[in-house]
Amino acid sequence: DPSDVDTVVLTHLHTDHVGWAVVGGEQPRPFFPNAAYLLQQTEVEAIDRINPPLRSRVIEPLRETDQLRLLDGDTPLRAGERAVATPGHTPGHQSVLVASGPELVVVTGDLLVHAIQLLHPELAYAHEMDPEQARASREQVLRSRAAGTFHLATPHLTEPFVPPRLTRRARPRL
Repeated sequence: DPSDVDTVVLTHLHTDHVGWAVVGGEQPRPFFPNAAYLLQQTEVEAIDRINPPLRSRVIEPLRETDQLRLLDGDTPLRAGERAVATPGHTPGHQSVLVASGPELVVVTGDLLVHAIQLLHPELAYAHEMDPEQARASREQVLRSRAAGTFHLATPHLTEPFVPPRLTRRARPRL
């Protein structure tokens, strides 16, 4: 039941990542009526460069219902969960880190769009607004794997949940 959802983290303002955030066409309304929608402030500030129609289709309906929560960088969410600013793909791109004991799951959004970036985070993606910043964000998140068991929840890799395994050279492989 959509009313059971209390938090939605929007990684960034691209149509393939805001999906069902707001529905209803001419009379837009949040799909999850009781959820806080979390988005980085810098992403909203850059909306006219990212996707101007999403202002009226997503941002305004969420503001009208007081469900939009703007974050300023890395933000704790609940025990073991935090939103992490991972700019580059878009100015306010964010990822979500969920820690449970020695395990860490990273919901990457478009931080990683091809498996080769696990080995070579310096490789840019054609649609990154700031490739250098995206590289730095990828390197920052991939360094987190030293903490223990590391899982990636990625929307665009062949497998949506990718556990990087270490080879003899301590490099992640699929």
